[in-house]
Formats: sequence, C-alpha cells, structure tokens
Amino acid sequence: MNKAFFKNTAFFLLTFFSCILLCAGCAAQRDAGQDAEYTLEELDNLARLEIYLPGESNPAKTIKDKEILYQFNHCSSSCDSDPDSDSEEHQRELEKAASGAAEKYHIVSYKYPVSRFHRKKPEKNMTVTLYEDALNGINIVKTEVAEESIKGADIPGEYLTFYSEIPEEEKAFYQSLAEE
Repeated sequence: MNKAFFKNTAFFLLTFFSCILLCAGCAAQRDAGQDAEYTLEELDNLARLEIYLPGESNPAKTIKDKEILYQFNHCSSSCDSDPDSDSEEHQRELEKAASGAAEKYHIVSYKYPVSRFHRKKPEKNMTVTLYEDALNGINIVKTEVAEESIKGADIPGEYLTFYSEIPEEEKAFYQSLAEE
C-alpha cells in the first residue's frame, strides 16, 4: 500500500473520529432525583473507564456507573468551524504543545463489541491522555484509538492518534473522573 492511501485513510479517520468526539456536545443532565438507567445502545456499548496515573500499570480507579459513562460518551467540545483545525500542521502544533506538558491522567475506555446473540467481554476502545496545564494555557488531550477496535482494516497506530483542544468545562469533567 502506498503512503497516499494511508494519508487519505488517516484524514478520513481523523475527520470521522473528530466528529464523533468533538461534535457530540456535552450531555444534557438528567433529573437529579431520577435514577438513570441507560441501555447499551444509549451508552454506545461503553462498558467501563479505567483511570491510570502516568507510569502506572494498574488502574487507580475503575468507573462502571452508567450516568458517568453516558456523560463521558457525550461530553466533548463542539466542532471547530476552522477547516484547518484537523490539518496535519495543526496536529503537529498540538503535539508539540502537549510534549512540553506533563501527563496527568490516562482514561482508557472499554466497549462491548457489537454482537447480535451474546455479550462478549469488553475490548479496549481508546485512551484519552489529559495533560497538566499545557503551554500557552491551551487545554490539550491526546486521543489514541486502539488498533484492535477498528475491525476489517489494518491501520497503523500512527494514524490513530489525535490531539484536540478542549474547553475548561471538559477538562474539569475529565479531572473529576479521577478525583472522585
């Protein structure tokens, strides 16, 4: 396969995952007095989150609460109206800014694979890395989509890593996951 194919594939995946992660908007809060019950479909098959501290191999915390999973699945910043925000150049700028900041948490999401007849065990879906205050006051997260979560295509890991700027509210939500 040639490099142009991988670049086109990477651009497609970047756009696809950016829309999924960035266009969803923060989840609407449910009535505080109501016990929230969500179906697997509403949770987009999300099974659990594991929070890791940098350099640790065991999770500091595991989250299975359906309300939190629902919020995690839907809490993302709005899509940028700037068409160059997903460009390779912008990604390199964000990567450079993130490399100057210390990693704070790794949030690993696990989803149930789509199965018609039985529930299989959850598979790693993606890892979101939250950084200490990045350079120039920009809140940056790195999202790494797990290679094994892409079925039917062999895509190198370098095309499955994305950097995003997030608003302060989203950063606070991610931090609250680890600090509860």
